[in-house]
Amino acid sequence: MEQAILIGHSMGGPVSLHAAMKMPERVIGVVGVDTFQQLSMDIDEAGLDEFLAPLQADFRVAAAAFVDGMFVDETNARLREWVIDDMSAAPPAVAVDAMRSLFRDYMTGDLARVLEAVEVPLVAINADLWPTDTEALRALSPGFEAIIVEGKDHFLHMAAPAKFNAELERVIAELDGG
Repeated sequence: MEQAILIGHSMGGPVSLHAAMKMPERVIGVVGVDTFQQLSMDIDEAGLDEFLAPLQADFRVAAAAFVDGMFVDETNARLREWVIDDMSAAPPAVAVDAMRSLFRDYMTGDLARVLEAVEVPLVAINADLWPTDTEALRALSPGFEAIIVEGKDHFLHMAAPAKFNAELERVIAELDGG
C-alpha cells in the first residue's frame, strides 16, 4: 500500500489532519503550512456570525480586506495583488461555508480532538505573523515540530519559496525515513 505525507496550507492543515485520521494506515505525516498556530478561538456562534456577515454581504470587498491583513509590508506587491484577487474571486457560498466549518472546528474543540487522535508526526512551517502555541500543540501531539520563518506572511511558500522549499524538503526526508 502506498503511503503519503499530507501537506496543507492554512485551512488545508485541519483538512489534512481529518484525512490522516480517516486513513491512518496510509498517512505517515502531516505538514501544515502557516496553520496550527493555536488550538482554540475565543469566539462563539454570535461572534462568528458577526465576523462572517461582511463576507456574506459583499464577498469580494470583504475578502480582499481580510486577505490583505495576512501580508507583511515587505511582501512583493504583485504577489499580494494576485493572491487578493484570486482569493476574493472564490465562490462566496463555498468560501463562507468553509470558513464557518473551520472556525467551528476550533470553537468546539474538534480540532484538538482530531490532533490528539492522529498518531503520525505533525510539523508546521509557519511564518511569524501570528504566534504558534507550540506548548499547547505538543501537549496533544508530543512530536509536534514548529519551524518558524521570520519576517514572512501567511503565504510564505510563495513569498520565500527557496527558504520554504528547503524546509519542506528536509521535513519530507525526515518523515519518509531519510
